[in-house]
Amino acid sequence: MQNNQERNDPLNTPTAEDGTWLNKDDRMMAMLANLLGIFAGFIGPLVIYLVKKDESRFVAFHALQALYFNLMVLVVMIICVPLILIAVGFFLIPVAGVGALIYQIFIAVKANEGKWDKYWLAGDWADSAIRRKFNA
Repeated sequence: MQNNQERNDPLNTPTAEDGTWLNKDDRMMAMLANLLGIFAGFIGPLVIYLVKKDESRFVAFHALQALYFNLMVLVVMIICVPLILIAVGFFLIPVAGVGALIYQIFIAVKANEGKWDKYWLAGDWADSAIRRKFNA
């Protein structure tokens, strides 16, 4: 259990679904998992997931959904590359890239606030996997 000083900290929000308090480290690692997706693709969230998957349900959820989302972005980019031949890819690649960037920053900010916000589709997959893992 956490000490009273940490519990009284207004930045420690009890938003975990299982009633546990989210400490600053959990929120920071969840945010980092989302932001690393911007710079390292799926590798950053994968590393955080593998390191923290048994320690924090919150971090595991955010890292896994960031991993799934970045794999989805990779697939979209691979599909767009051949479309360059018909000039559609020149438009789709930057739009998909900027959209993914903005979306990842938005979810990273929410993770730092202790929120369980989900990426479209990837968040539901991660939620399902984490619920099975933690039997909730």
